[in-house]
Amino acid sequence: MRNALVVVMLAGCWTTPPEPVAPRVDTAPASTSPVASGSLRRPRTLPIRTIWEGYYFCTQGKTAMRLTIDTNPGGEAVMLFEFGPLPDNPHLPAGSYQLIGTHAPGDDGATTLELTPDKWIVQPPGYSRVSLSAEIDGEHAEITGRIHNAQCGELHGTRVP
Repeated sequence: MRNALVVVMLAGCWTTPPEPVAPRVDTAPASTSPVASGSLRRPRTLPIRTIWEGYYFCTQGKTAMRLTIDTNPGGEAVMLFEFGPLPDNPHLPAGSYQLIGTHAPGDDGATTLELTPDKWIVQPPGYSRVSLSAEIDGEHAEITGRIHNAQCGELHGTRVP
């Protein structure tokens, strides 16, 4: 499995995109582990499907993104990466592509993702797919990472309930 994920993202008004090709998924519930108090339980692994909204930086400037991430207990991950304009960068085109790769849960509940481009869903002229690395915090509330392209930089998002 490839260990890098290339992503170009833009966001704006989202339409319902085609469903990404999901990895093989075991429908068993995510495992849990007790937290320090012993009475509360926190998920140790990421839920099968999560959605994130935020932004990333690339040559075109700050760009909106929406990520739909599907994972399975075997460590495979599939991401739908949607991108588009922001109010302070309104002339960007919208687009989307699929990435594939791996996810690895840590002991603290955080999850590390390594993804590479798979296929375009909607390709704006002049845009290319890029790989990325990201980490989802132990509370599964924030995602941060880096796009693997010399002209791009960080990405940041929060989970959509």
